[in-house]
Amino acid sequence: MRKAIFIYFSLIFVFCQNAKAQPFVDVVNLQCNYFPKTQYIGNSNNQNSLILTNGSLFLPLKLNPKNIFVVGLDFNRTGFNYSGDTTINTVLGTTSFQVGLVKQFSSKFKAMMVAVPKIATDFKDIDNRDFQMGGALLLTYIKKNSLKFKLGLYYNREFFGNYFMPLVGIDWKINSNAYLFGLLPGTMNFEYKLLDKKLYTGISYKSITASYRLNDKLGKYYVRQGDPFWGDDQLKGFLHCYITKQIMVFGEIGYALHHYYQQYNDNKEKETTLPVYSKMKDQLFFGGGLAFRIRLDDDYLNR
Repeated sequence: MRKAIFIYFSLIFVFCQNAKAQPFVDVVNLQCNYFPKTQYIGNSNNQNSLILTNGSLFLPLKLNPKNIFVVGLDFNRTGFNYSGDTTINTVLGTTSFQVGLVKQFSSKFKAMMVAVPKIATDFKDIDNRDFQMGGALLLTYIKKNSLKFKLGLYYNREFFGNYFMPLVGIDWKINSNAYLFGLLPGTMNFEYKLLDKKLYTGISYKSITASYRLNDKLGKYYVRQGDPFWGDDQLKGFLHCYITKQIMVFGEIGYALHHYYQQYNDNKEKETTLPVYSKMKDQLFFGGGLAFRIRLDDDYLNR
């Protein structure tokens, strides 16, 4: 049993070295964020608070020295608590499955290809209309172990149409304490080590574009998250604390721009039948979570 566990986590380490644009990988991640009551634009009498929960799991399988098969599962749930001229409690969320391949072409180049089937829904009468299909291709150039550049393309069949997002990324160990890593325009992170293998802090940027099917009787409505051009933009500070070598707890506080959800019909026209899905003002948020995380600091050493 002990030998099997050792082999399994050895595979995870190999996966981390070849696939992740960051100095760690979360095998399991559980988190929750709270957005306090915020007024709606154009109607200050109505307010909404949100609770976002997320859980993810990633598992690798080494096929041979140059190919790694990867699978993952991700669940997101957003709970709305609308108050004002009426009271509305509703939910939007996604469940996605990731399956992909990491291929090493040489000591300088590698690629990751992943398919992402997803259900994006209000969790009422789920059927094939709630289904989306997406995927990504990411190429990595390894200038040296401490500096890697990434280029790729993300695609998802959103309910508002085909959504393509070019990806440009970096994975850079600036010095013994600082890392810069991410894939723009989706994410960028700066991490600073306060206490080796124990305590880390930093700032993180994330932009989200998503859509969710509303299962009304006519089946013609969906909700789009964020501004149609900018997306849902979130900037936060974080603190990560390792209570064991792999068990990490974290807290964060941030500010969200364009963090709202708007209702559309299938002609891509705004049509609000539920007032909860309207523009809200920008807002603060805070949260925390728990992760089974494997650090990859040694992989950044110049060898």
